[in-house]
Amino acid sequence: MSHVIEQIKKRHSGPYGCSFIDMEYESEVNYGFLSVFTFKCTMCNIKTRLHSEYIHHSEMNINNAAVNACQAIGIGYTQLTELSGFLDLPALSSTGFLRVQTEVAEIVHATAWDEMKKAGEEERRLAIESGSLDVDGTPIITVVADGQWSKRSYKTNERIRLNTSKRRQLFPEKRKVKKSKTEEDEHYGLAEPLIEFFSSEEMENKKSKFLEKLGRADVKQIEFETRDQSHSEMWYNERKIQLTASRFGQICKMRSNTSCKNVIHNILYDSDTLQTKSVQYSREMETKARQKFEKLLKEKV
Repeated sequence: MSHVIEQIKKRHSGPYGCSFIDMEYESEVNYGFLSVFTFKCTMCNIKTRLHSEYIHHSEMNINNAAVNACQAIGIGYTQLTELSGFLDLPALSSTGFLRVQTEVAEIVHATAWDEMKKAGEEERRLAIESGSLDVDGTPIITVVADGQWSKRSYKTNERIRLNTSKRRQLFPEKRKVKKSKTEEDEHYGLAEPLIEFFSSEEMENKKSKFLEKLGRADVKQIEFETRDQSHSEMWYNERKIQLTASRFGQICKMRSNTSCKNVIHNILYDSDTLQTKSVQYSREMETKARQKFEKLLKEKV
């Protein structure tokens, strides 16, 4: 309050002998808990701004002090907003709170680092005065820290490793390696055993016919008839027997020891694998995008 009164005393001595008495209140702008009042002289029309606190001092302003207090007592933006609402005071916005919080964190970090350096220099001076020096003249400083959890974890892990080593020395045995019951496939890696409804000759015959059918497919006609994608039944059927662009990379990157069971199951029986946010957004906006495109180019799509 004293700062506001001092501003009133010093502000505005107009060219017509006017003073702050001749000024009228015009507006107030809130920057969190900081307020800026605007007054306008009725004689010379000069505007003057008064701040609720001195904004150029080196100490914390009211916004920084409020955020620092929140961190000290363990509350956040929501609780500060509720408190301000009960007191009928303007509060910081969420973005303003985060910005001030970052500034306060940097101030606290710098202050803590300065205090640590001062404490280190003081401990160094006391160690030299008491003659507590290493063989090379380095001051020896006693550091007390709470390291019980890390120490307990270290001992536990060390005990487990020691017991395992002793057990292996007392009871040496060969490590059992589980062998796979299936063999690797030339193209799709490790295949799971299938229930043999067909003989190997019948399976080879069906496979050859299926590949020949795929080779005779009219890809241009398929592309034209499946442009509606998820709205086309043919699109779903073709995705089960064709390697689409979304699946091609997954198939090509399969390792030789990777089972193809889950991949084939997903291709054949997964109803709709494309459920990402970007795909859902494109589906929702596709009609509007087509209409906009037709309007710009004046062509039917």
